[in-house]
Amino acid sequence: MIPQGWAFFTKPPSESEIVPFSVTNNSAPVSALAPPQAEFKNLLGLSRTQRAQGPELAGYVNEVTRWVDCMSSEPGICAQDLLDEGGTPQKFDSTTSAASLCGTIIALETEPVRWSFREFSTSARTAKRAALLEVSC
Repeated sequence: MIPQGWAFFTKPPSESEIVPFSVTNNSAPVSALAPPQAEFKNLLGLSRTQRAQGPELAGYVNEVTRWVDCMSSEPGICAQDLLDEGGTPQKFDSTTSAASLCGTIIALETEPVRWSFREFSTSARTAKRAALLEVSC
């Protein structure tokens, strides 16, 4: 028999996470995350289309070939630095019917700041690397 605990059902909180940022008209990158469920834009929890955002992002990230290491540990600054470099975005075609990540997207890998160091950081997560994507929907 295989032992099952909460670790069987959950992801370790210390693991890295990919956060999408969207860019429109060369403005500052903004978070492209659709949750939380209870917001009005998600019909106060009735709409479940935003739950497809994770698998959609994973499909692109698994095919990314060019990552850029972040010079700043602040996620917003790292995303802006990647935009300022003016690199060529990696192109993807959306294959999902519930596309939520379209246009210029920055995929930013972040890690949590350990609780013992939170007083020294302005953010709960630190940026590690980023990739510039162009997704056509």
